[in-house]
Amino acid sequence: MRGGGRWPARLVWTVVACGVLDAAANVFIQAGLHSSEDPATLPVVSVLNALYPIGTVVLAGIVLRERLTAVQWAGIVLAFGAAVGLALA
Repeated sequence: MRGGGRWPARLVWTVVACGVLDAAANVFIQAGLHSSEDPATLPVVSVLNALYPIGTVVLAGIVLRERLTAVQWAGIVLAFGAAVGLALA
């Protein structure tokens, strides 16, 4: 916090944007799960939903300039490989 107990405006807008995007993601996941009577929808949405941690890791690399380790890159590659494998199955 800076002087007088006020939060910087940029931080407040960033937190608000994160909250709105998180809520929207939950709405889209629910819409995806309930959008179809086709039983093939659930596995596809579930796999895509399981990939969300990759976005967190990539954003940490971009926004916070964190370096990804070889293990993290291997995890990303394996997760995408698994998603493709499940999609083709």
